[in-house]
Amino acid sequence: MGQKFQDAAPNVALSMLENPFGVEYRVTTCRQGTLCSRVLTVLVAVFLEWVGGWRIVAAAAAVHLLAWARSLRHESLVVLDDIGIRLESHRACWPPSRTFLEVDRIEAMVLSEVISLSGVKFYLVFKLKGRSKLAVAFRELAPRLHILKEVYRGVHATVFSGGENAKECC
Repeated sequence: MGQKFQDAAPNVALSMLENPFGVEYRVTTCRQGTLCSRVLTVLVAVFLEWVGGWRIVAAAAAVHLLAWARSLRHESLVVLDDIGIRLESHRACWPPSRTFLEVDRIEAMVLSEVISLSGVKFYLVFKLKGRSKLAVAFRELAPRLHILKEVYRGVHATVFSGGENAKECC
């Protein structure tokens, strides 16, 4: 039913889930909530208790809890056959954010390269008719290029497979 591709970095994995309406490409992270971060949190709490008392520990715990609640769990790109594409970001305790792109409004889909002082990242970007702002898939997790190519090929085969939107794939 679904396929899973592991990234070279152990923090990101791609799952491809098929359903009756289309295909979901889900990039999942496993970097939040690891055993190492939990042990570090306990050590910091013990140190703060020893140094400054329970108020500092309570404030640090509240900040840590808020950071955990807003931590990103996975981002998805759902291709709904002949309807459009839904971009989603799911957090631990927050409602998911969703953006819908109608298939008729999608002008182009591009793999974009962003170069900064800290390195190079790749993004899957959608240009929409009548909008100057681009829609970016997997904006926060920024998976590696080979994962984005896999998603690009799948979306291209579904969305741009005929008619006036037909374009050459990578």
